Amino acid sequence: MLDTGALTIIDQQAADELKLKKGTAMPTMKQGENAFLTRVDRISLGEMAVEDLEIPIMDIPQQFDRRVMSDGFIGSDFLRFFRTTIDYENRNIILRRDADSVIQEKEIRIKVDVPFPLRFPTLSLTTDSLLEINGIIDTGSPYALVLPMSFLEIVPANSKSSLIKSKGFLAKWPGTSLDYNYLWRIKKLKCGELEIKDLPVLFAELP
Repeated sequence: MLDTGALTIIDQQAADELKLKKGTAMPTMKQGENAFLTRVDRISLGEMAVEDLEIPIMDIPQQFDRRVMSDGFIGSDFLRFFRTTIDYENRNIILRRDADSVIQEKEIRIKVDVPFPLRFPTLSLTTDSLLEINGIIDTGSPYALVLPMSFLEIVPANSKSSLIKSKGFLAKWPGTSLDYNYLWRIKKLKCGELEIKDLPVLFAELP
């Protein structure tokens, strides 16, 4: 799974098959469960590769969700070495090492930060209520916008009745306990020059 909101991770079963050595234990988001660091000689995507990368070994179905059937994650600690383009329309991932920065016609560029140590790409958003949000771009999430439960305060009093509370959770993360979410719609979300109207929002407990 390509997940810009995650580190590069390998599943326990895949690590066993590759005979990777377990190194230092590290805590995970799930209390009482550890991952173990390992060092891999090389990870390749097509013709592009990163060498000598330290990544955690983790039981991915146990840590995240039994429905997540994946041998691992390619995360931002790998992608940061490239200029990465995700072309959803043509189902392509383009990795470049060149410094070409030509802006194409009708292209919108938005400045992102990749703060150390996690290096997840973050950017500034503004909602219709003029609330400024510093959000993570997470390609591993199927939801357009996820806000923490504490942000329910941005919902105007006259719009509280339009909040929809789920029966059971729609989205849940390791280390969280709430078994419900709220759904709502933001009239307008701005991100640089990009403006999105009538955007569905999920409120969730975040780790």
